[in-house]
Amino acid sequence: MRYELCVMRKNNLGFSLIEVLVSSVIIAILTLS
Repeated sequence: MRYELCVMRKNNLGFSLIEVLVSSVIIAILTLS
């Protein structure tokens, strides 16, 4: 997992995907609450 995270950090697309996942989770929490 840590190795994959390091690779993702090097790739802008991977980092963007992580940001999208985090933002979607935050939006879901705001919607439920």
